Amino acid sequence: MLDQALKHTAVLGAAGKMGSGISLLLLQEMALLQAQGHGQYSLVLIDSNEGELRNLKNYLRKHLRRFAERNINDLRHYYHDNSSLISNEEIIDYFVNEALDMTRFDSMIEEAHRCTLIFEAIVENVDIKTDVFKTLTALSGQDSFYFTNTSSIPISVLSEQAQLGGKLIGYHFYNPPAIQKLLEIITTSATEPALKEMSDELAARLKKTVVYSKDVAGFIGNGHFIPEAIFACKQVQALVNEGHALHEAIYIIDSITRNYLIRPMGIFQLIDYVGIDVAEKILSIMKRYLQDNSYHDPLIDSMTQQKIYGGQNSDGTQKEGFFCYTGMQPNGIYHFTEKRYISFDEGRWKQDCDQFLSPLPKGHATWKDLQKSQSQDEKLNNYFSHLFNDETPSALLAQKFLYHSRDVAEKLVNNDVANSMADVTTVLTTGFYHLYGPDAPWIPNQQAIRSKP
Repeated sequence: MLDQALKHTAVLGAAGKMGSGISLLLLQEMALLQAQGHGQYSLVLIDSNEGELRNLKNYLRKHLRRFAERNINDLRHYYHDNSSLISNEEIIDYFVNEALDMTRFDSMIEEAHRCTLIFEAIVENVDIKTDVFKTLTALSGQDSFYFTNTSSIPISVLSEQAQLGGKLIGYHFYNPPAIQKLLEIITTSATEPALKEMSDELAARLKKTVVYSKDVAGFIGNGHFIPEAIFACKQVQALVNEGHALHEAIYIIDSITRNYLIRPMGIFQLIDYVGIDVAEKILSIMKRYLQDNSYHDPLIDSMTQQKIYGGQNSDGTQKEGFFCYTGMQPNGIYHFTEKRYISFDEGRWKQDCDQFLSPLPKGHATWKDLQKSQSQDEKLNNYFSHLFNDETPSALLAQKFLYHSRDVAEKLVNNDVANSMADVTTVLTTGFYHLYGPDAPWIPNQQAIRSKP
């Protein structure tokens, strides 16, 4: 069923950072099916930014070639009856050209109206998404299945407003989709069984690690990330109240969430990576649909009001946000009073912050080193035993973040957003590259800490 359905596929928002990766994954699968002799396939890639569509074609060509090189033995088998293809280079060129020939680039969403499967990766806005879905259903009727990459909007809301019935499913890829293994799938009580079956089969073919989330705003990924971002902003304000400058407080909390928690990024670098404007949209959506006014923070608002949005450039490098960057590495921070970026070596502010952070607990290793370690669990257990016996201000803040993470995860499970704590751990370790889950055995319960002599 999936092989046939994929013959007419479209991606909306195809040139964006998410859409481009989704387009590549689909094109690779469809090109393989065509090479295997399953018939002709057509992929319509739609984006309102025509300049980025041109860049998309170059992106696809480059990565299709790499894909063909990795799969050359299979391609030799698929093309064994084609006597004109002899060398590996000829086979690779043929595969890439065939894939691009099945692809059509367009700026009009109406071009997707004949497609059976439609993948949507446009702006995180309920009204815009539903208007697009309504436009397509008016043209094509009710025969298409829709896969939305929303990271926060309830699927039932989109489905009801666009009158899609059970033909819409949440299919939340993580950034970048071509590399990230995690895929959150969100269904509703109305989701058609055929759509569920196809979504599972496609995920398996794309070699994704699937976690199923209840249809609740934010799902599992943002259901953990957004509360932690709000918590981080509150800890920043607490440090400001103690006398730290705002940029110093942000640097301290970012350092604690990266170094003390042994993560690949601190929380404010992660917000920059996601996009401050994207985080603000998600906050607004979760506030609205969870009916919870705590999903808001003035620090996030202050950045977007100054038109500082974060996110990535088209070449994958990081845009300015809370930090400024060389490539993906922070080299300075936004100074809120002076309204400019100051480098890490400008003045003594960073040295003062590093002094506050104090020496890291015994047994500490970087995320990069531990990621490769054969004795990762043993080293984490040793390090965290020292962290939880450390009563310096920075260690106590790190402990607060770990307990907050566990509390948020337990709430996700208790509210049935996640089926289990193991699913939350999978999202955090696969989607956010954490080395451990919120219920890791080396994180003691809070009562045990309070009871220490």
